Amino acid sequence: MTNLGPYDATGVKVQITRSSPYPMTYLGHEVSWDAGTTWVSGDPSYSPLTDTWTIGNLPKGQVYKLVVHQQATAAGTAQFTAKVS
Repeated sequence: MTNLGPYDATGVKVQITRSSPYPMTYLGHEVSWDAGTTWVSGDPSYSPLTDTWTIGNLPKGQVYKLVVHQQATAAGTAQFTAKVS
């Protein structure tokens, strides 16, 4: 997630959806609040139960990253979409 400006963003949330009917097993996640330099495993800003990443404030020019690890439990194709609000 990158804030290209021109202002700081507040109340930022990202909702992740999956288009596949195939079940996935959640394995974990990491969040980086500094463009990928350091990572926080299991950061509470992401909820695997609701697939929501609650960022809150995103200053202009900042880059935040989320990596979610999932394992497919059946063969097939899945597409993931992130909706920012």
